[in-house]
Amino acid sequence: MPLEDFFKRGLSWTTKSAFIEFHKPLFLGETIIIRTWIEEIGQKSVKVHFQILKKETEKLATEGEFVYVLINARTGRPELIPEDITKKYSV
Repeated sequence: MPLEDFFKRGLSWTTKSAFIEFHKPLFLGETIIIRTWIEEIGQKSVKVHFQILKKETEKLATEGEFVYVLINARTGRPELIPEDITKKYSV
């Protein structure tokens, strides 16, 4: 869902926490594969996990997770994630 769709509802996302673990170096000019998925959806937050792989070897170079909190764009206060959004991203 594009960020603009959240803005139209008066909502936005802010980063609560970030964790990144580096396994192998990446160099300028290397082609990479990025995988992301929603690991958990809470009432007001989502945990998004990611992996970055070297395309040539498909070996894991970096992985981590971000926790984002849905906020009211006007007040900056946390908001409950609307049910239609939770359903759209739930498996």
